[in-house]
Amino acid sequence: MQIYGFCPVGYEGILVAIEIEVRKGIPGIDLVGLPDSSVREARERVRAAIRNSGFSIPRGRILINLRPAGIRKVGASYDMALAVAILCISNQITLDSHKKYLILGELSLSGEVCEVKGLPGALDMAAKHKIDACIGPADQLGGYAPDAGLRVHGLRRLTDLLEPLPSLKSAEGEAGLSSDALGIVEEIGSFSNLSRFSRYAGTVALAGRHHVNLLGPPGSGKTSLLEYLQSFSLPLRPDYEGEVQRISGLVGDFEGVEKHRKARVRTPHHTTSFEGMFGGGRILRPGEVSLAHCGMLILDELSAFQAKILSGLRLPMEQSWISVGRADMSTSFPCDFMLVAAMNLCPCGGLGSDGYCLCDPRQLSRYWTKIGAALMDRFDIRIFTNQDTQDVDLPGWVDHADELSMVLVEAENRQFDRRNATGSRYNGRISGLILRDMYPDLWSNKSSYSARDRAALIRIAVTLADLDGRDSPNDGDLSMAGCLRFPALGPFDIFGMIGK
Repeated sequence: MQIYGFCPVGYEGILVAIEIEVRKGIPGIDLVGLPDSSVREARERVRAAIRNSGFSIPRGRILINLRPAGIRKVGASYDMALAVAILCISNQITLDSHKKYLILGELSLSGEVCEVKGLPGALDMAAKHKIDACIGPADQLGGYAPDAGLRVHGLRRLTDLLEPLPSLKSAEGEAGLSSDALGIVEEIGSFSNLSRFSRYAGTVALAGRHHVNLLGPPGSGKTSLLEYLQSFSLPLRPDYEGEVQRISGLVGDFEGVEKHRKARVRTPHHTTSFEGMFGGGRILRPGEVSLAHCGMLILDELSAFQAKILSGLRLPMEQSWISVGRADMSTSFPCDFMLVAAMNLCPCGGLGSDGYCLCDPRQLSRYWTKIGAALMDRFDIRIFTNQDTQDVDLPGWVDHADELSMVLVEAENRQFDRRNATGSRYNGRISGLILRDMYPDLWSNKSSYSARDRAALIRIAVTLADLDGRDSPNDGDLSMAGCLRFPALGPFDIFGMIGK
């Protein structure tokens, strides 16, 4: 029999073998293998839990090694593994000697089994390393869907080990999406202050998960458009649920699996640190860009964020993974998110409104230099919320919630069916090289644009075709894509000013 714990470091995590020996000496428990203070404190929790559950601590000096010894062990998830190892070596409980067990759970002093961080990742690692069974908190284990070859046993108290281990059934998700799965919290009429074109542009961005930047003066509807986008309760396909559960588990999100069947919406404040946004810290936790994986990351007042955060957003916006490195180890976290940003056109906010702008040219230059052309270039869609678009012909589903639900789900299903050809979950993440090969005619028609502009225009055109129920985009889609990527800002050409 071999007992394992789990160290939730990085996205993958590490299985930790629990080795135990009882020798002659003054009674006590020695922990070796680089345990941190929370793991060392487990000695007292385990001792009290064992005694209060009616078991006894074996006489002698107990030596427990956490292998591999070169990686620091953190957290309280080792309590159950240590307790089970002690009870097995003293023959107070019996487990199959030919099997390998992953044991998780924090113990209260009374012997109750409490929730721990990193459970979804632990189950995945157990299946990957051919662990026979997992024992852990019953309430927390019940909703997860581990590999078919892994037996899962949920306990509520340490004394449950005296009974036959109960096996839990895994939660199963449906294979596809239906229009009923897409919830709209508010009716379309609740956003009547928004122009039809703003709602249309926001819906296109949502359908293809395109990065979108909302530009305009205060009071022009940026916040309302953010609320409009957040009002959609986007479902997650079962294929993506596991990744979202795994990331949430690393930060101790115990609110249940049902929550993770909806796309996450993260709204960090502009005071968020660099590590908080991109991940890191002493034990390499995921940041906001990863917590928004398969969901939406909303950065209101984009210009108020630190300059190094704005620069750091460039790679995660184009790639689905972010690498986080420290002196002793490095890891990668998934970060396939849709970035929704909102900002004024100038520091004082007067630019683009009927009032006066009080900023001098140097202030404007500093303001837009901080944002930078490189970041602006990565927003597929830019929406000027003060833009006059009365003459633009828009589809009827813009004003009807039921039709809107149907076209969004159909568009997502088309992207899912196309994922093997594009190598991306959503249109907003299809690379320019793939688009050039898939749509050579459209690519050559925009030869006067940069490669990134051409890729963005074709990505938007593909989403427009999906919303219209067509397999391929046409010239009309490409023309509308130009309106969404290069909005008319009137006499002030901000994109020309920053080189985009």
